[in-house]
Amino acid sequence: MKLAKELAKIAEKAGACDKRYSELLGLADKRDMIKMYLDEIDFCMEKDYPGNEFVRKHFKGIIEQYNVYLDDYIMLVNPDKVVALGETKGNIQFDSYTVGRVFLNHSSSVKIKVKDDAFVMIDVYGNSAVQVEASDNSKVCINRYGGTIEKNEKDRGIVKVVNKNKLS
Repeated sequence: MKLAKELAKIAEKAGACDKRYSELLGLADKRDMIKMYLDEIDFCMEKDYPGNEFVRKHFKGIIEQYNVYLDDYIMLVNPDKVVALGETKGNIQFDSYTVGRVFLNHSSSVKIKVKDDAFVMIDVYGNSAVQVEASDNSKVCINRYGGTIEKNEKDRGIVKVVNKNKLS
């Protein structure tokens, strides 16, 4: 319960709503806290909640089971959802009819290869960098809140970038 109170206090400072604040206070298991983090990933990425040092201290070693990585090297194939934090680096591949979500923040740097008829949504925050290759009939949509994007389209593959926060 002490950990939940610490998280709730940080969430309140970040502007979490009363409902989520109350739900967080009621959590006792770290796995439930990670699930809530993933359910509220947009808020967490935007507010940099709860912070890398907090995650490192309390969740490192558990978060990886949920495809959340902090300062790691990753090589993944067809994950549903991936969160890369800190200085995470690596490669992710999507193929066949896979649908996936990828969230990058801080100084993460990931190469993503999408092929066949896969569809992937990518959210890029902070100073993160993503290199995306879309081929065959695949489609990629990138929401850019920060960071850098390198895209390569081949064989009817489409990469659409939507600049948020009026980035140039």
